[in-house]
Amino acid sequence: MIIKLQEASRQLAIHPLNLLLKIYPMVGNLGDCYPELDNGLVETVKELGVQHHRDSGRPVAPTTAPIKAAEPTGEVELSAGAQKVIEKLWRGDHWGRMAVSRASLNHLCRNVSDLESVLEELIKKKVVLTQTKQGPFSLNTKFKSSIESVARQSAGQK
Repeated sequence: MIIKLQEASRQLAIHPLNLLLKIYPMVGNLGDCYPELDNGLVETVKELGVQHHRDSGRPVAPTTAPIKAAEPTGEVELSAGAQKVIEKLWRGDHWGRMAVSRASLNHLCRNVSDLESVLEELIKKKVVLTQTKQGPFSLNTKFKSSIESVARQSAGQK
């Protein structure tokens, strides 16, 4: 007897696509059994035992919260030029995706001598994030408390 795939899946209490996945190794060509199947295939699947995906006996991944990296503690030791660059980026609110181009940074920090070495220092200490050495540049939010204290100190605020 031939029955519809949807009816067969109701009888077995599984989703129609899961039924097709069970039948495929037996048939080889799903075109032969879709949209109607032979009742013999349904009985064979029933005898094999139908297991729902969630009851398949596979180990289930634990549901725990992702581990976040701890925020770095302590102050970051920076040169005077690096502190000035930090202050300029902090004043412009350049955190994370709010990056500034190299040309803009050159303009903002025009009175910082040897900007290239200062940027290398900041990138090496991971205080400033960048994809390439030519920018764009932004402040690392993981160092937010340290950066804000350095910027306030450099700006003369408390």
